[in-house]
Amino acid sequence: MNKYKLSSFKKRAEFGETKSYENENTGVTLTQFVPKWSLYYCDIHYSINTSITVLGANQTLYKMIGIKHNPKINNQVLVKLDGVIYKIKNDEVDERVNGVDVLTLEDAKGVEEE
Repeated sequence: MNKYKLSSFKKRAEFGETKSYENENTGVTLTQFVPKWSLYYCDIHYSINTSITVLGANQTLYKMIGIKHNPKINNQVLVKLDGVIYKIKNDEVDERVNGVDVLTLEDAKGVEEE
């Protein structure tokens, strides 16, 4: 049985990709987040020991969320939560009926909002 309750999925996350464009004034190429779809998610709390096991001692863990299993999710997809854009560092997939995928997110530095 799934340990996540449906009532915990209260917040909405935007999922999308990046688009590169050139700033007309400076000529610098910038990367921008383009939302494609959104899903409800729940926050997942973890211990320091769990974060070290998930990503290794040299990695920084920023956030973990749970979403209803979605086959569109992969490491190329970006996630926007509360105005902050993240890249997916790890996706723990649960393909069972009503399965919850656990996404480990890391700040996507250098990506701007649309």
